[in-house]
Amino acid sequence: MHKTQFSVFLANKRGELAAFATLLAKANVNLQAISISEGAHTGVLKVVVDDPAAARAAFEKASLQFHETQVVDVPLPDKPGALAELCAKLAEEGHSIDYVYGSACHCAEGAGKECRAQLIISVSDLKAVEALERIAFWPGP
Repeated sequence: MHKTQFSVFLANKRGELAAFATLLAKANVNLQAISISEGAHTGVLKVVVDDPAAARAAFEKASLQFHETQVVDVPLPDKPGALAELCAKLAEEGHSIDYVYGSACHCAEGAGKECRAQLIISVSDLKAVEALERIAFWPGP
């Protein structure tokens, strides 16, 4: 599934992530995924949220610098080889992966096959979603 990812530029100093999280909370925006890359003076947060329009408005109101990109949100089963299968299929279909971040599976005891990790993938071509949908474990729309 396509998602809007925001790359938000923040000063690399104490309290900035707390202020950012508070900004989202006050806008009633829930984080679905986050990745942080740090630099000497600036950090870059890549975030996927449940309400991109509300997040965009909050960022603009706070005069934050940000950039929007379309990414793919992929639920992976909690099993060895799931990532390998996904990446191999994308490569076979001629798609390159620019970057990936995500979450490990944190399900209740006994959740079994219902447990899925979440990956956010930036690919060379969003048509890669079509390739992903042909993989057996892709849940579909």
